[in-house]
Amino acid sequence: LKPFPESLFELHGHSDKVNSVAFSPDGNLIVSASNNRIQIWNAGTRGRSIWPVYLEGDQGWITSVAFSRNCKLLASGSTNGTIMVWEVDTGKCLKVFPTRTHPTHPISSVAFSFNGRYIFSAAQDRKIQTWGLDSAVNEVGGVEEGPKGPDINFNCVAFSQDARYFVSGSTEGIIRIWDMKAKKTTCIWDAKCSVKAVAFSANGRYIISASDDNMVRKWEWEIGTPPKRVFRGHILSLSCVALSPDGKLVVAGTSLDGTELNHFPGLIFELHGHTDKVNSVAFSPDGSLIVSGSYDNTIRLWDATTGKPLRNPFQGHTNAVSSVAFSPNGNLIASASYDKTIWIWDAVTGEPRQGPLRGHRGSVRCVAFSPDGKQIVSVSSDETVRIWNVETGKQVGQLFKGRGSLPVSSVAFSTNNHVSASQGKTIRIWDAGTGELVKVMGLPEGHTDIINCVAFSPNGRYIVSGSKDRTARIWDVQTAMLVKEPLLGHTGSVESVTFSADGRHIFSVSEDNRAWIWEVEIG
Repeated sequence: LKPFPESLFELHGHSDKVNSVAFSPDGNLIVSASNNRIQIWNAGTRGRSIWPVYLEGDQGWITSVAFSRNCKLLASGSTNGTIMVWEVDTGKCLKVFPTRTHPTHPISSVAFSFNGRYIFSAAQDRKIQTWGLDSAVNEVGGVEEGPKGPDINFNCVAFSQDARYFVSGSTEGIIRIWDMKAKKTTCIWDAKCSVKAVAFSANGRYIISASDDNMVRKWEWEIGTPPKRVFRGHILSLSCVALSPDGKLVVAGTSLDGTELNHFPGLIFELHGHTDKVNSVAFSPDGSLIVSGSYDNTIRLWDATTGKPLRNPFQGHTNAVSSVAFSPNGNLIASASYDKTIWIWDAVTGEPRQGPLRGHRGSVRCVAFSPDGKQIVSVSSDETVRIWNVETGKQVGQLFKGRGSLPVSSVAFSTNNHVSASQGKTIRIWDAGTGELVKVMGLPEGHTDIINCVAFSPNGRYIVSGSKDRTARIWDVQTAMLVKEPLLGHTGSVESVTFSADGRHIFSVSEDNRAWIWEVEIG
């Protein structure tokens, strides 16, 4: 099955709301539960139904289903407090456990123990029950009291593989992890709205939650940190993003009248001054400054510690500023604009050093400094990639002239003097010294829509790209091949991507009003 956001097929058969779904551990089967019906589907045959089971009598609505580790058994819990055990191959009911401790309280969740000999259940009266499957241990096991408090409702729960921990999500938005051995809460988070589903990752290090704000969050529960996966806070679309050199700060531009600076995970302050959409942001190499470029035709410089503006806006462009970049030593700022020009500014005084640099016949989309700071590379809607001398402001090379009708939208310099630019669905890499085309990426496999942005990893070995197809992808520069599955999760065009300074994380922003951090292990 393909992960989000693409749907491979739909499973039709239930006549009412589906309350619970689960994959079998081997990934071959899917089980779903709705009202008094359980259905098993073949995941490899586009969802062909294997068998449905209808509960008869006063069995209540089914609220939770789970496979055993060997995929031979299925457990279900219902609103009348009973747990039933089913044989997967035949659909035969093997056991029914009527709960003595909470016969009228709905079961929130059921799970098998790692060895398959026990079933654990959690009910809305905050009790966790152990049930023995062997004939020799057919009686009810010990009852554990879960966490108590006015904000504790077992809206949803899930157990870790060793069944030592369970996580609960409440209507009040509280997520808690309960240590059943120590009988205490180990972590508490606030999702701010009703939590509908929770799950442990396979390695037990993370919790995934889904809530009423349509957000899926990832929580690192071992160290109790807030979610590092997704940020949200803008009313309108995020347009650009940059990470501070130490990886602790994120600055994101928006179509509102300002820029926002996030220190994981909370907002520190907002940078107000621009009067139109912010198109580009960047940190200085030492992390002390932020530069931003906007549709209001200006460039602004900010103190990254206080959020205060420094000096007056840099003025010179006669149309929207599309891209800004610091030189490697932090002394210069380059800006590109829809007015077809490039300017180079003194970051200390705000005075222009060079400009306007003319040559492009279309709007300039992106600029970047070379690693030694002596050159600037630019891309334009005129389908060209050009190199400029910083000291003289003269054009010293033209790497690429497109033959199609698609503009070149993004450009980046690597530490080994390679230049990468995107046009349409492809990424091209040149040697900036010789002008030789080194690689072409993206064909025949790659993005299915126009690439908006590219960035090199710190060691220059990899490129990350973001596209209108709502994905980010990682490429090996040497082989020109994808090194991982697409990074899926955004529901809108990916507008900006960047690597963290250590190369272990990728940050992306999208028109879906979300910014994501991706953990990558690519060497």
